[in-house]
Amino acid sequence: MNLQGGFARAVQAIEECWCLALPMKHYRPLLLNDTLFLRKLCVTLSHKNYRNIVSLTQNQSFPLVNRLAAFILLSQEGDLYHEKHTQAAEYLGVSYRHLLYVLAQFINDGLLIKSKKGYLIKNRKQLSGLALEMDPENKFSGMMQ
Repeated sequence: MNLQGGFARAVQAIEECWCLALPMKHYRPLLLNDTLFLRKLCVTLSHKNYRNIVSLTQNQSFPLVNRLAAFILLSQEGDLYHEKHTQAAEYLGVSYRHLLYVLAQFINDGLLIKSKKGYLIKNRKQLSGLALEMDPENKFSGMMQ
């Protein structure tokens, strides 16, 4: 299958999911003439764009300690957080240095323990408390256990 424009698109799933890839050469003409497909695609993309705008607005109005706590809880595997610092910094809209500073603060405060594989979550309750400060709908409350 050829890549659109010759570039791979980097996608990282936060949780287990399915990915469906269709050969563009065969399906492109069919899908571009399917009004039901195009309508569903437009509605789906507009909802996704709205969620992204709300998320970005929320992200910019809270300190990095809260946003990073939520990000760690969302991207953890078991009790291990091991995202690449450069990607996490870019996602959170901060400098690499600022991200490292807050991670060091989390270690000093006893929330995380640095290991060879990443960071072990030592104090989930306190980390969840930081995340909940920016989450009035309590999306992270199930992660406190």
